[in-house]
Amino acid sequence: MYQKVALTIAQLVLLAGMGLMLLFMIAPYKAVGLFLNPVNKKAAASFLSDVASGGFEQAAKSIGHSRKQEWIAGMEQLKRDGFYAVGYDSLEVPHDPEHGDGRANIEFIQDGERQTYYAVMTFRPGTVQQACLFFGKPSRHIETWNKLNCHY
Repeated sequence: MYQKVALTIAQLVLLAGMGLMLLFMIAPYKAVGLFLNPVNKKAAASFLSDVASGGFEQAAKSIGHSRKQEWIAGMEQLKRDGFYAVGYDSLEVPHDPEHGDGRANIEFIQDGERQTYYAVMTFRPGTVQQACLFFGKPSRHIETWNKLNCHY
């Protein structure tokens, strides 16, 4: 009986391994996404929540680049200048499974008025690499945000 159970388990493990190998060969971005997308979604939610609450020191932990102190100073200056995030919604990670990017709507206070901007995020495993804002008309605040958060 024990040998039969062990053989069945071994067959299931072999089939699962072959299935994963086939998935990696046919659609590698989907296979990688199975592991990375939940991690990246958690990083994006953490980053956006921390930015919206003004916790720039904490948000910097979710950033995947080395200029964290410069980033914190820039975000604090934006807030003093009257431009700061207060919330987000519609977070999708991945937005495009082939590229593994994310999308969200971020709500800002801009000179005393609420504005919502569409953000595109890219990732390094477990960190937000970019959070680029897209807008209809140019704004010095958006330009500053993108200099801090969007590395073309």
